[in-house]
Amino acid sequence: MFGYWFHGQDPEEISEPADHITQEIHAEREGFLALSLHPRFTRAITNGKPSDADTFRHSGDLDFAFKPVAQLKAEVASLAANGMGTMFEDLIYPEGRIEPHTYTTLRPVCDAIAAIEPWMGGTPVPYVAVFFSKHTRLHFGQNDPGERYLLNFLGACKVLLESHIPFDIVTDRGLTAKDLSRYRALVLPNAACLDDVQNEAVRNYVESGGGLVSTFMTSLFDSTGKIRSDFGLGQVLGAKFRDTVTLPLSYLKFDAETELARGLPPDVPLLHRAIQTRVRVCAEAVAQGRIVYGQHGLNRLSSPCHPPEMSASTYPAMVLNSPGKGRSVYFPGQPDGLYAKWGHPEYKVLLTNAVTWAAGQAAPLQVDAPMCVEATLLAQPEQGRVVVHLVNYQPELGRTFTLTREKFVA
Repeated sequence: MFGYWFHGQDPEEISEPADHITQEIHAEREGFLALSLHPRFTRAITNGKPSDADTFRHSGDLDFAFKPVAQLKAEVASLAANGMGTMFEDLIYPEGRIEPHTYTTLRPVCDAIAAIEPWMGGTPVPYVAVFFSKHTRLHFGQNDPGERYLLNFLGACKVLLESHIPFDIVTDRGLTAKDLSRYRALVLPNAACLDDVQNEAVRNYVESGGGLVSTFMTSLFDSTGKIRSDFGLGQVLGAKFRDTVTLPLSYLKFDAETELARGLPPDVPLLHRAIQTRVRVCAEAVAQGRIVYGQHGLNRLSSPCHPPEMSASTYPAMVLNSPGKGRSVYFPGQPDGLYAKWGHPEYKVLLTNAVTWAAGQAAPLQVDAPMCVEATLLAQPEQGRVVVHLVNYQPELGRTFTLTREKFVA
């Protein structure tokens, strides 16, 4: 996903003249989150043009195996729940003959989708928008966009999906005050590279009553990747940039009175295995939590796990601000990227609380279900109804193992 730029292509530009969009999805290679994000990303870059996914009955890159029927049903259901159609790509024998078992396998999959066809389609009910920054991916991500940016973006989406919070993806063309006004909250996951027009649009959106959740180096660079002396959105974030914490391990610590840390054990340090910024809080903003450094040095008991210092630093772990009529939550660290990479549940709690607080009202859909259940909310005004799709995908992985490297000595 999001690999178009490797081929020198801008997906928004190449989709402009098209009436219908088709793309390949390799869930076994990209991860099953791709089945939920591809349709949302496609809807964003094409302004909602009709689209379908070219998925596959085989289990790998053009092999001749078959995916289980349950997996095929789950893949197609996720695409349908997000408003995207499906077509299957088949393989043939060298003499041109097709394998009949392919269509025996696909029949129950197609029957399952046909049964819900009346409830397919519609427009997502807006609540939260997650911004995908083309300029951050190119200029801040540079030769390692996965670690430097995509983990943040994918982690934010993963949190919302697993928390059953309805969200859309917006791209650069959608980062305008007019387009954002549809949403209760905007998430900027390490959107480092924003131009002045985009910063002004976000500022107007928040001051007019919108909510903002942002992380790490959001707005610290312009759209060409040139660093600013301070955050372009500093007045909205309520923070002034100082420098970065580059220690291999640091921690975040919140006390029992921290509203947005509810659900976390108080005063227990949260491991932060990534770079984070150190900021000073503006007078009108509120600092919550503190950065705690991992112990380094030889003048104390040594430990390979770098336990946290006994006392916290003076730098905040989270900054709350209320510019105009809106609300802003800024994380100097990378809770989104850490959740994507390590799955620390504490960061899911923090981000979910932050989005709900920034939005100022509950989501239009409340779902009490395990994280594996995907929930989407689509409006069908012509039928006078709103449709809820619940996709319960639980792969039976069984017990896993890891092969260790063996050395043979003659």
